[in-house]
Amino acid sequence: MRDNYIAFAGAAKSRLVIPDFSSGVDFFSDESVTAVNRAKDCYNFCFSDGALKEGYGLVDYERFKGIRPSYVWLYKRYDIEKEMQDDRFVIVSEEGELYSCTANGSEPAVKFTGITFTSPPSFVNYRLYGTDVVLICSAREGMYVYDGENTPYHVDNAPNITSMALHYERLFVTVDGEKNAVWFSDDLDPTNWDSSLAGGGFIQMIDERGALNRVISYLNYVYVFRDYGISRITAFGAQTDFSVSNLFVSSGKIYPGSVALCGDSVIFLAADGLYMFDGVSTKKILKGLDTIIESGENACAFYAEGKYYLSFRRKKDEDTVGCEDSSYLNNALLVLDINGGDYSMARGLDITCFCHTADGSIIAVTSNCDVGTIEKCGSFFSRYLKKKWRVPKTDLGDDKTKFVRKICLTIDGNVSIVLRSDTREKEVSFRGFNEVKKKRVSFSGRRIGFDIVSTDDSVYVSRPSLIITKSGN
Repeated sequence: MRDNYIAFAGAAKSRLVIPDFSSGVDFFSDESVTAVNRAKDCYNFCFSDGALKEGYGLVDYERFKGIRPSYVWLYKRYDIEKEMQDDRFVIVSEEGELYSCTANGSEPAVKFTGITFTSPPSFVNYRLYGTDVVLICSAREGMYVYDGENTPYHVDNAPNITSMALHYERLFVTVDGEKNAVWFSDDLDPTNWDSSLAGGGFIQMIDERGALNRVISYLNYVYVFRDYGISRITAFGAQTDFSVSNLFVSSGKIYPGSVALCGDSVIFLAADGLYMFDGVSTKKILKGLDTIIESGENACAFYAEGKYYLSFRRKKDEDTVGCEDSSYLNNALLVLDINGGDYSMARGLDITCFCHTADGSIIAVTSNCDVGTIEKCGSFFSRYLKKKWRVPKTDLGDDKTKFVRKICLTIDGNVSIVLRSDTREKEVSFRGFNEVKKKRVSFSGRRIGFDIVSTDDSVYVSRPSLIITKSGN
């Protein structure tokens, strides 16, 4: 504990104050050694500027009325005849049906009959024979090609693809049922999978790093994210010159859905924490996050405008927040600013897919097939999200009983301070409109901590403090 966060006022009183919240959260350290200016837990508050404000949530996005989407992709398309950009959404519904609609308009989506996906699809934009197309692939249905005008057509000899990356005009993929090999298409034609020295082929990797789950093109190489490691494929020119090197062995399983190319680095989640990869080496980031990871099996990630968005399943506590009142796959959203290092943790959002809109907004699809834009709104569609910042308990340097006499803070909205000792809790409610509020209280304990809690969509909290006396004074 840092003493500059406790200001003493004579022998009889001490003042426990949090001057700002920008030091963030330490989920990992024991509460007894966590500095009081760092939260032991926090969710649904943003704190990067030193005050607590409403965090990220979801606001209804109504472009897909009449459809219950499971997956959405922004198809970047230039219409050569009209000489204009004609971006579209490609949608796979809850029933696996394929739809498309304009990204800048209100026309109803068009359904493509006879095409149904029974396994999670992957999408990638490609310029095929001078036309912008989107490749739509899945582990059971193979590959479809859609050009924005005609009904998507099936590529008969394509493998059953589970992930894919375009690299030097070839498509590199992982394949269902082939967990030890990366397949690649013919040069200049990702729809040609004929195996030959002049066409497509595959590369086998059999070692302790396990199954091959995800491929990306990054820094002139193809990187393969495996169960317990990362391998690199050098793939310039003829396939006879292709080579493989192994770069990283992980002690925890790597979750392929969490892998995202973030500018000049790659970020991914493993069972033992969050990592940043620079093409050669890895380093763990946000180490305090490790202890709250429950699972990343259904994780999904996205990168946009300098921020890494990760949806995963975090451990619960005594609270039930947002989506947690029913079945869910994920319940946490991490938003990490790659450049500044600021981050925010939302809880109660069951996000399973991210997508850009044409205007640069980010939409998210939930496991219940609801769609919303990600905004700092403090709510899960029309439902509030409980917000909490937990100040760790402190003994102020001795074993005497402490008595909390007064609470002070600056607030805008409805806020509760929940005083905590080792044996009991007491909730004190405040309401204010951008003003300093004070209340006298009576609460005792050998160690004292407190929670800052709000259920308002919009809220502001700064400089909370407790006036404390000790027994014998």
